[in-house]
Amino acid sequence: MKAKITMMFLCISIYSCRHSTESVNSNDQVDTTGNREYLKEKAQMELKIHKMDSLIKTSDRNGKLYYERAELNFLTIKLDSAIVDYKRSAALGYKARTSYELISDIFSIKGEKDSASYYISLSKR
Repeated sequence: MKAKITMMFLCISIYSCRHSTESVNSNDQVDTTGNREYLKEKAQMELKIHKMDSLIKTSDRNGKLYYERAELNFLTIKLDSAIVDYKRSAALGYKARTSYELISDIFSIKGEKDSASYYISLSKR
C-alpha cells in the first residue's frame, strides 16, 4: 500500500509539473541532474514498452502482458494508454480488481471523479 501511495504521489507531481510547464513554454526544459536521470529512466521504459508491443502482437490474449505494459505507461505518464491496457488486462481476467483500482486512481489524478467512482465500484464486484 505504501508503494502504491508513493507511486501515485510521484505520478501526480510529475503530471502536474509537466502540464504547468507546458502552459508556460513547451520548449524550455530545466537541465538538472534529477531531470536527466528521469529522462534516462523514461527512455529505458520506452524501450521496454516497444518490447511489450512486440510480445503483445504475438500473444494478444495474454492479460499479464497488457498489465505490465500498463504499468510502464503509467510510469512514463502515458495515462490514457495505461487506462486502455489496464482495461484489456481486466477483460482478459488478469488482475481485474487491481486493474480497475488503478484505472480509478488514474481518473482521480486526471480529476475525473465520476469515472474514478465507476471503476472503483467495478473493482469491488
